[in-house]
Amino acid sequence: MDRSRRAPLIAFALALAAPAAKVGAQALYQLDESVSFVSLQGRARALTIAGRSENLHGSMELADARTTAVRGSVRFEFGSLAVAPRMFQREFSSSFDAPATSEIIFTIDSVLPGKSTNEWFMDGRLTIRGVVRSVRFAGSAAKIGARIVADGKSNIDVRRWGIEPHSHMFGLVQPSPEIRLSFSISFVPVISVGSAER
Repeated sequence: MDRSRRAPLIAFALALAAPAAKVGAQALYQLDESVSFVSLQGRARALTIAGRSENLHGSMELADARTTAVRGSVRFEFGSLAVAPRMFQREFSSSFDAPATSEIIFTIDSVLPGKSTNEWFMDGRLTIRGVVRSVRFAGSAAKIGARIVADGKSNIDVRRWGIEPHSHMFGLVQPSPEIRLSFSISFVPVISVGSAER
């Protein structure tokens, strides 16, 4: 995607007149699951282990003329992560003691502008195995047509969530507790109940 074509998020927030459904002064958006994904990258000794899920769900509310007044959430099931190398799929999941149906949820509390155009900090809470901790994602966000697109990343230590990764295969797989969680998401305005503009 050509980032040079993205209008700064603050511009659309100040002139938000998109055909999104509104509740009070808020515009409602829902996640476009067809183009959104989250990825996770960690280390296991000399190996880089990466996971990716495209099975995301979420929604967002944006108050008119208030860029920081953003509320929303994005969630996915731990079991939806496709891990590479594939041989470590089972070991990766069990290392974090996460049932396949366990949801990872990022709740967006606020979005703050950075120093450069389209740079934003997204503050919120990350829920893993029912444990909630505050996090900050650094990334970019912009309005393209009627869409809101955003990407971000955050380095987290899973021990903050009470997770102590353990080794497998006689120590060959020893995941590091520090991982990078990244996302690329797109929201479309809700124009009626059960439908959205694409």
